[in-house]
Amino acid sequence: MFIKVNGELAPKEFMNEMEKSIYFINDSEVLFCNEDNQFIGDFSKINLFVGSNNSGKSRFLRGLLKLNKDEYQISNSIFDIDYWVDKVQKIFDENIRQLQNYNYNFAKQILDIYEKLQLRDSFYKVLRSNQKNYTKIFEEAELFRKADLDYVENQRGNLRSIEARKSRLLFLNSLKELREQFIFINNKFVSEKVYIPILRSIKKVPILTKMFLKR
Repeated sequence: MFIKVNGELAPKEFMNEMEKSIYFINDSEVLFCNEDNQFIGDFSKINLFVGSNNSGKSRFLRGLLKLNKDEYQISNSIFDIDYWVDKVQKIFDENIRQLQNYNYNFAKQILDIYEKLQLRDSFYKVLRSNQKNYTKIFEEAELFRKADLDYVENQRGNLRSIEARKSRLLFLNSLKELREQFIFINNKFVSEKVYIPILRSIKKVPILTKMFLKR
C-alpha cells in the first residue's frame, strides 16, 4: 500500500534538511516522488520497525500519526486514483464519438455511466463520501463489460455490432481498473488512527519486571 501526500504537507519526520527520505524499505526510499506527487510506502499488512535506540522508529510513527485523513490518499500502487480518473476520461473522449457512429443506444449507456461518475479533481473525496452510490455505478458498468466481452469473444453478432462492443469495452475496461482502486481504498481506509505506546526499558522497572516474570 502507498500513501500519497501533498508535497507541502509531507511530515518532516520522514525527511532530512535536504528534504530527502531518511527511511528505507528493502533499500527503497520510504518517501519518494512520482512526477509531481510524493508517496510514502510501500507498506504491507504487517510492518516491522527495526533499529537501535534513537534510530527514528518512534519518529516514523509520529510522522504517520500527523497525517490528516483529508490531506492524503491511499492506493495499491504509485498510480493513485487521479491517474486512473485521467485514463478513464481520455479513453472516453477518444471513443465516444466513434461509438455514437456505431450505435447510439450503446453510446447512451456509456454516457449515462460517465455522467453518474462525475469525475473531477477531488474524485478521491467524492468516492469516500458516496461509497454506496459509486458501488452501484461500478457494478452496473461491470455487468455491461461482462456482457460485451462475452458478445465479442463468442462473435454473437455482425461485424459492425462487434466493433461497437469492442469500442465500448475500451472504456469499460478502464472503469474496471478504476473500480479496483475504489475497492482497495474502501477496504484499506482507516477513519481513525490508533497509537499503541511501546513500553521502553522494562528491565529498569523492578515492579514491572517481577510482574512480567510471574506471567
